This record gives sequence, structure tokens and C-alpha cells, in this order.
Amino acid sequence: MSTNRFTLWLTLYFLLVLNIPLTLQLYKIISTTESELAVGFILSLPLFFGSLFYLLFSFISVRWLLKPLSILLVLISSMITYAMYSYGTLFDYSMMQNVFETNYGEASAYLNLSAAGSFLLLGVLPAALIARTKIVYKDPLKELLHKGGAVLASIAVIGVVAVLYFKDYSAFGRNNSYLNKMIIPVEYVAATVKYINRNVLAEPLKYESLGEDAQLVASAKPRLTVLILGETARAQSFQLNGYPRATNPYTSQLGIVAVQGVTSCGTATALSVPCMFARMDQQSFDGRKARFQDGLMDVFVHADINTLWLDDDGGCKGVCDRVETWNYVQGYDSEYCTSEFCDDHILLRELDKAIASRGAGDVLIALHTNGSHGPTYFERYDDKFRAFTPDCQRSDIQNCTTEEIINTYDNTIVHTDNLIAETIKKVRDHYPQYASRVVYISDHGESLGENGVYLHGMPYTIAPEQQTQVPWLLWFSDVAQKELAIDVSCLQARAEQGGYSHDNLFDTMLSITGVETSIYQPDLDLLSGCRG
Repeated sequence: MSTNRFTLWLTLYFLLVLNIPLTLQLYKIISTTESELAVGFILSLPLFFGSLFYLLFSFISVRWLLKPLSILLVLISSMITYAMYSYGTLFDYSMMQNVFETNYGEASAYLNLSAAGSFLLLGVLPAALIARTKIVYKDPLKELLHKGGAVLASIAVIGVVAVLYFKDYSAFGRNNSYLNKMIIPVEYVAATVKYINRNVLAEPLKYESLGEDAQLVASAKPRLTVLILGETARAQSFQLNGYPRATNPYTSQLGIVAVQGVTSCGTATALSVPCMFARMDQQSFDGRKARFQDGLMDVFVHADINTLWLDDDGGCKGVCDRVETWNYVQGYDSEYCTSEFCDDHILLRELDKAIASRGAGDVLIALHTNGSHGPTYFERYDDKFRAFTPDCQRSDIQNCTTEEIINTYDNTIVHTDNLIAETIKKVRDHYPQYASRVVYISDHGESLGENGVYLHGMPYTIAPEQQTQVPWLLWFSDVAQKELAIDVSCLQARAEQGGYSHDNLFDTMLSITGVETSIYQPDLDLLSGCRG
């Protein structure tokens, strides 16, 4: 077939098949909107998108490029379509950043028969047809004329639609601004180009040191701080935050301060973790800039705290690059590392070794957990923590019942709760020579099927609160309370007020660890005003 005919068939496949999630969302909006939409506007939608796709695909309809690029787009788009249809995932810049910075363990959790079948049907088979199709190229002048005519026709259709229904498209787009993120392949290709430009092609920034004046306040005993970084734990599923189920059976009796109403910086690890540890708030956060300046872990080092990062989640997203790090991966331990990830309790076992390796002085150990990472929630806990049944013992969670998904996820929270409690007991009972404190905070939340959305990574402006509300727990030994002169009742009252975010973590951790520095901002310190 000719290049124009091939481009037309490619356009129809993307319009009618690979953009099914967009079509369903458009239908949902149109059928439920209270204001009356013009019939002509509704009928113009497939013409507009079809002409747009044809115009874009015309730019790749060049000999030697058309087939390979078409095959690549179809294969990738088939996976995007499956994720959008099954989980409600949108592939904007932050999600593509998450994709590029994920690891094999995280990626393999999404492999299942449903995903494989969809990839075969929507991606591999059409790609094979494209590979077998013979494209007939005319001589350069005729090819240019034919292609130019088709492009002009596409532009003409888009222009006519714009003239007739500009106000309708403008209002519809303004009220549903997220729809542009659902257009396959436009959004994910643009996001990929942006990511490569910012992170691969751009010139490195000049590195900026921060908090080099950091020093420790004198204390009678050395301080031991354990910072537990949670993964995919949402505040709504924590008993300590008012959840009616017993998901915190281990920590609820340990004098925990549970901070209420905590908002995450992002909805995915690749954004949230760097943001949490950066000297920037959510509004001003720039991931590229954060990579070229000191973060919270670096300030601890500047203050001469013996700092160590233990990682069970495939990497710290750059925040521990200049700190000694121990990683736990598949094959590291036959007891704890039986799947792609290790059981988080390996961090508890390693904690003794980690503390002993730090020597004298103040110590800070960060435990980066795998927590409640989905969709293979069932792999995050063993039978000992299977508190809620029936659970979902599969990765294609959209094929489980709502009850099974919630039960499985809640079991991961119980498992994490045990890790937190055992960490507190260990530092309290085994290390009396330290003034100990334990902090737990999650990077982002998780959707469990609410409004048809699963997992996390939604664009922040439209993300449900299940993905943006996170738990934050604080515990202080009696010695630490005296050393910090904490009014516990005041702190508890402040914690219950809510209205906090990841922006408060940086300065609260400086306060908790006894670090003084010129970059400290007391108005963001949760302990400020509750210390004698």
C-alpha cells in the first residue's frame, strides 16, 4: 500500500483501538455532563482526533523510518493502553520519569497473563502485520505532492472544526484538562522527549552545597535516630489515623505520635523521595536542580552524624548518593529475599550490624522499605501477617474483588506496622546508651480501585487523596524526650491539627536530630513551639 494509505490505517488503529481509554472517558463525561453539548461538537471529536493523528504520523512517514517507528509506537502504546484501561494510570512527565527510573523488580511486578495477553493482541500481532506490509514509495516529487495533499487535508479538517466549535473545545478542555494526558501516543512521547532533554542532553548544573555550617547541639547521651521511609502506604489505611480496621496492632500501644493530615509531595517514588529530602518545598521543587545540590542526608553528614542508608526498595532516587548505602536485592539472603524484593524485616535484622558499624557519636540509620508496593501486594507479607482474608493472590488486581484488594493491602500495612514496632523495641531495649528516636513516613499513597483507579502515579492536580495523603509517625524514648525538652501533650495536639506535608519533614528532622544550621526554617518544624 502507499504511504498515505498506510498512515490512514495506522491512524484508524490508534483512534479506534489504542485510544479506547480516552474514548471511554469522553463518553463518560458527555453522558454525565449537566450542560447540553452541541451534537455537531460531539460528532466532530473523531474527525478532530483522527486528523490530528494523521497529521502527526505523516511526519514519520519517511522511507527507512516509517516501519520501525510505527512498530515501536504500536508496541509501546499497547502497554500504555493496558495500563490506562486496567489501572487508570496516566503517562505524563512524572509517570514517564517513574518508568525510566524504575528497576527490574518493580517492573516485573506488573507482569501477568492479562498484561501478556493484551500486549500480544494489541501490540505484537499488529506490529507483525506492519512488518509484513509492503509499502510502495513513489518517486520523491510525487511522494511529496501526495503527502502534502493529505497533510493539507488534515489541517483543513482541524481548521474547520476549530472555526465551528472553538468555544466548545475550549470550555470542554478547560473543564477536563487532564484529557490531554490520555491521548496516545502524544502525551507519553512528549513526556519522554522532555525527560531525555532535561536529564540526558542538558548540561549538568553547578553543584550547590547546603548546610555546611551544620553542627550538633550538645547532649548528655549520643543520639540514635532511625528514619523509616515507607513505600506506597496511604494514611486512610492506618488505624492510628482513624481507620476502623486494626492495621496498627503493634504500634498502637507504644506511645506513638501520629501526625494527621499529611500531604505528599508527589504520587510516585521518583518524584516524592527526592522532594522529601530536598531544601525545596513542593511548589518550588525541581528534580534536576535537586540532583545538583545537597539534601537532608548530606546535612546530617555535614553535622558529623554517623549516617547510613539501608535500601530494600531498589534505590534511593539520588538522595543517598553521597552517603554509605547497603542494598538488599534478590539472592542476598535465602530467608528474606525469595522474590524480586526482600522482606522488609531483613532491615530489622541488619539494624544491629548497622549501628555497630557506625562507631561512637550520634547515629542516623535510614531504612528504605518496600512497604506496600503493588500490584503484587500479596508478596509483601507472609502468613503471619495475613490478618485479613480473603486476599488477592495475583498481580492483575483489577480482576480481584474490592474486598480482596483491600484485605491484601491492609495486610501489607500490618506487616509494616510490625517492622516499625520491632524497630522501636530494639532501640529502646537494646541500646540504652543512646537517646533514641524513630520516625516513619511514607512517600506517597495508593488507589485501590476507588472510581476505577488503581496503584499510584496520577498527575498531582487530579490525583485522589488516597494517593496524596500519607502516614507520619514519631516515637521518642524517655531520654530523648528529656534531651529535646518535648512537651508531649503539646506535640500530640499539634499532630492532631493536621494541615502538614512533606515540606515539614526537612526541618522537623533537623530538630529531632539536634542539628543547628542556617538553612533551618522553624516555621516548618513540627516540634517548634513544643520544646522547652
